[in-house]
Amino acid sequence: MQAPGTGRAMRGFTLIELLVVVSIIALLVSILMPSLSSAREGAKTVKCAANEKQIGLAMQYVVDVHGVYPFQDDSIAAASKPGHKNLAFAGGWVVLGTWLDVLFTTRNLPDLDVAYCPKDRRPDPMAESRGMDSAWQFAMPKAAKAGCDVSYGISAAMESNGYFGAQSLGYTPIDQPTSGSPYYTQIAARKYTSNRVLFADGFWHFIHGFSAAGIPYNRFNIAHWGSNTLGWRHGTKARPAANLAFVDNHVETVHLDLNDKYANGLVRGVRTTNRFFWRPNEHTEICPGDPANPPVFNVLNIEGQAVFGDVRTYPFADPRNGTTRLLWPVELDPDWYTRTEKWHPSLYPRKGWRK
Repeated sequence: MQAPGTGRAMRGFTLIELLVVVSIIALLVSILMPSLSSAREGAKTVKCAANEKQIGLAMQYVVDVHGVYPFQDDSIAAASKPGHKNLAFAGGWVVLGTWLDVLFTTRNLPDLDVAYCPKDRRPDPMAESRGMDSAWQFAMPKAAKAGCDVSYGISAAMESNGYFGAQSLGYTPIDQPTSGSPYYTQIAARKYTSNRVLFADGFWHFIHGFSAAGIPYNRFNIAHWGSNTLGWRHGTKARPAANLAFVDNHVETVHLDLNDKYANGLVRGVRTTNRFFWRPNEHTEICPGDPANPPVFNVLNIEGQAVFGDVRTYPFADPRNGTTRLLWPVELDPDWYTRTEKWHPSLYPRKGWRK
């Protein structure tokens, strides 16, 4: 006789029932995981775009006040400063101060953490390969890794070096200099502001164009030394993407088409009809170069066809070495901050610098 209230005896799950439940759970996980992974990647892309919006506001304030954007880096001064080198490398490799460090030091950018994209592997393989090249040899802070310690590159057409070097050669970002100003105002004409790239995800701290020919090979110097500076770290392996910030301060995610190639078989990728660095319909490999050996791509358009009747060299006109008559505000020159050791105090432990 059963005890009162005990009812029918309980039985456990059979092995088959347990396996069915486990299989259902595994199926649900396999269905949901790609969506969750995609959502995580999408959130990182959105965070990166938000970073660029903040940087863009700082850049807008700087150009409104000074009429020019910051110079790209402090490589001239840092080369002679032992305290600005990473001693993990034989002889010490330079740890660069960049245009983003200038924005932070001048308090236009309140938080330097926005200088880092959440998808940046710090260093990304492409940036590491460039930093390790014997002609470059730039190091990340502290760790024995080559590269550059920021995730965003400023357009060579818009920062000081690119601007001064290009103005007489048909690549200038503006139509007319500002009359009576001690500086040339780079966006005075307000032409193409919604189409011209100001800065973007970078595989270095400056960007020359949309070149991506080295992406399939992880070679930064395909087709030449200035290639592959735009940081295609978002999207997917089959369809990489990068966030671009334009002169008018809007941010756009652009996808690279790895199947769109020039006649020589190298990746062309992004068409430059309505977004560009120097001029509409430019070749994606457009780049500064040695006047004695200019990149042949500077005389070609996006189709790889010749567009100029003469060779357009791109001579460097560095405002720091006296080759230009124009004045330059020291507040926007990373080289000046390194020479005078006037960087924001928090940058020294962050970069591993020593005064």
